[in-house]
Formats: sequence, C-alpha cells, structure tokens
Amino acid sequence: MNEMIRSPLQGRAVEIPLVVQQEFNKVKNVWSPYGPTIRVTQQSIDIFTSLTGDENPIHKASAQVSVVPGFLTLALMPKLLGHKLPMQIPGHQLFNAAVSIRFVRTVAVGAGICMRYQGKMLWGDRMNVRAQFDFEIILIETRKHVVEGQIELCLV
Repeated sequence: MNEMIRSPLQGRAVEIPLVVQQEFNKVKNVWSPYGPTIRVTQQSIDIFTSLTGDENPIHKASAQVSVVPGFLTLALMPKLLGHKLPMQIPGHQLFNAAVSIRFVRTVAVGAGICMRYQGKMLWGDRMNVRAQFDFEIILIETRKHVVEGQIELCLV
C-alpha cells in the first residue's frame, strides 16, 4: 500500500512506496549506529592526490604532519556507512541529489574515522522520492567532528 505525500516545495503529490516510508521512519530523527572505522594511509592519500592533482604540501609524507584531503574523507562516505541506507530498495536507483558540508577539523594520516546519519525529511518531487539526511564523520580517538552536513538522496 502506498501513501501520498505532498512535496513541501512544489505542492505536488507523488506516491511513495510503503517500504521506503517504513525504512526511512526507522532513522527519522534518530542517529544510526556508527559504521565501520577506517584509517587512511599515506598510500591512499598519495593515490588520491595523484588522481585529483592536489599538490598541497600538507598531504605529502614529507610534511611534519600529513593531513588527509577533505574530499578524500568525503569520497570514503559509502565505505564509512558500512550498511545500506534506508532508501535502497530493489528495482530502484538511488543517487545523490545535493550535499551541504562543513569541514570542522583536519584528519592526520592513520587517525580512525567513522560516520553516522539520521533521517530528516521524506517527500515526493514530481516523479521522484527524495530524502534528506544529516550526517557526521568523527575522529575515533577524540569523538570530535571532522565533517558534518546534509545529503539529499533521490530514488528513481
């Protein structure tokens, strides 16, 4: 059984599959458990900076303290989740529609990071189902935020 949910933006209605509503409601306004811990190596940084052309000397092994590139931290988000998002259902594709991020502090090479999220809003937008999640990536050693933000996902 599907319910009609009105988009807060356009006022149009779209059917949202019940399974999506049920899965989303499990994490709505409730933080998920932290996903797996990842420790970024200098080798990973070297590969990433080579691919992106990031020549900032703070990412080099020769730096006093080598710092993980912020966008490498973001690129690790799927691996940091370690579990499926509540909107992943068979027969549909899920893609990132928008991201809002804030880099809070740097991550030194070898530091452990992990991630969690919570659902904020679910709505229909023309023929798509959209959901907004808050997320945070933290340093394991200090429990301090490294990156925080929002991600909007679209199910088609």
